[in-house]
Amino acid sequence: MTDANDEVLQLLARLLASVPPADLAHALEQAQWARSTLTLREALTAMGETAQRIQRSYPTAYRVILDGRPAAAGLPAVEGFGDRPLADLTFVNARAAARAYQELVGAGMSRKAAGRGPRTGARAAGHYVIALRTIDRELAVHGLRTPRQLEGLKEPPRAGPTREHYLTDSEECDFARAVLVNSRDPELDVVLWLVYLETGCRPVEARRLREVDVYVSGGALTLVGKDGPVRRVPVQRPVLQFAVRAMAHRPPAPDEQWLRSRDGTPLTRHRSNAWSEHLHDSAAWARGHRIGPYALRATMARRVRKLCGKEAAGLFLGHVEARTGGTTTTYTESLTESSQWSERKAILRAVLGPRNGWPKGLPEWAILRPFLPADAP
Repeated sequence: MTDANDEVLQLLARLLASVPPADLAHALEQAQWARSTLTLREALTAMGETAQRIQRSYPTAYRVILDGRPAAAGLPAVEGFGDRPLADLTFVNARAAARAYQELVGAGMSRKAAGRGPRTGARAAGHYVIALRTIDRELAVHGLRTPRQLEGLKEPPRAGPTREHYLTDSEECDFARAVLVNSRDPELDVVLWLVYLETGCRPVEARRLREVDVYVSGGALTLVGKDGPVRRVPVQRPVLQFAVRAMAHRPPAPDEQWLRSRDGTPLTRHRSNAWSEHLHDSAAWARGHRIGPYALRATMARRVRKLCGKEAAGLFLGHVEARTGGTTTTYTESLTESSQWSERKAILRAVLGPRNGWPKGLPEWAILRPFLPADAP
């Protein structure tokens, strides 16, 4: 391998020696000039699949980076970098654009969105910054720009929670009442509410449920976590049978999603947003705080922790990685899938009652009861 490299280097040296110094200097000047006048849009086009991957990961941020965003709410427009030379994509310019974008997004939040708590545009601006850093890194990798300019650019801090995530009994009742009074599909909303409580799943995990994930005879659902891990969770049989019957008469969803509307439209995050908006419109205590379906997960986790301990709460939530000082523990790592299943059944029984019965001890049961089968207590 060394001999081959030596031969290549010798050949390159002979080629360079045959080029007049003036021509070589001119070629280098032309290359530097071409790189200095290259626009960001042209550079991204030259990067091909790499640029397409960034666009797929951050579609909105990618569009704003290239084309900017028009002025609104008395704030100036965010100028795009797409048709400007790469030399304009400096740390100072990128930081100023990110701040302007955050202000525009924050000012454009709707009244109802603002009622859910601090809405500063930090999330959108964070995606903008990450996309910029990624573009900057890939430009350097492709030799279109050196050195990297935006490595130290930081995402803006997001607003923290304005109150505890869990709900009190009265708040849980207010939430259930707000959802069902305003619901256009109360059957689906009751099913979804019970699935949240029984499994402690995240909204995204509920949306990912497919027909094949429902095990009626075994009284279980298979959840796909936010980072891809799969876990089997028990559900009280009457609850699961009610949910299956409710979904059975509905048209199939395009990708066999289990939870779907009356016309077969699969569950989306818009339903979660609607729940939150109904609550904030009807309950004064909720205004100014971020409260949505995730609060049911936190509420159940608090009950599990109170009755069964911290480790059991981590298992109920599907936390399987150890984190020092975090919400997850090494307890769940030591359990096999079989023993995790046994533990989860024991947790469900301790918190909501026997698996062959309906949930017990829910403060909002009287609100849910009119929408349940006649055999429900």
